Amino acid sequence: MRHFNSAHVWGLLKEFKEKETANGKAYVDVVIDCSSEKYGNVRAFGRLWGKFVQEFLEDFRPGDLVAMRGMLSQYEGRKGAIRTNFTLYGAEHWEPADSKHKHRRAAFILATEVLDIDDSGEETVVHVRFGPQNGDPEEYVIALHPDKILDIEAGGIWRLKGAIEQDEDEWGEVTRAARPVILVVQKMKGPAAQTPAGKDEEDVPF
Repeated sequence: MRHFNSAHVWGLLKEFKEKETANGKAYVDVVIDCSSEKYGNVRAFGRLWGKFVQEFLEDFRPGDLVAMRGMLSQYEGRKGAIRTNFTLYGAEHWEPADSKHKHRRAAFILATEVLDIDDSGEETVVHVRFGPQNGDPEEYVIALHPDKILDIEAGGIWRLKGAIEQDEDEWGEVTRAARPVILVVQKMKGPAAQTPAGKDEEDVPF
């Protein structure tokens, strides 16, 4: 079975900064405001790599509406907290008026091995694994949407679609911090698709 990791981010470019690795490889740290009524007060953090870096620096300014594509990423932050961001490989100017789906969002599509489903905490989370891909397998933790009944179980390769979401009560207090949430599941019966999701946002219809 093959794994698949695709992400698309639509929103307002809040800030970005050019940086480079210790060996001189250029990249850009970006912060994108993806706030919407549907997914809450979400900011997406990402790192743009590759041949698009110089083009991005020349073509974009803070305050621009942007559509970026890449992959979902996770890492361990302070006190063992799981942080989610995006590894990005492309950017385009975005016009919501010309789009089928006009709301800002940070969305993902994964085809991945489901290791475990843990409902012992405040919300149910799914542990998934990618790889190996030029190294050790990567394991991610993704929440199941609390208001949806999703038919998912441990074992096998699953296609998971979702978005970064933050929950607030009616007074604006955050009840669940921004995190990746699964909205659609499908059990894969054969090898997962290898072709990356297309550039059109209709490929991520939520």
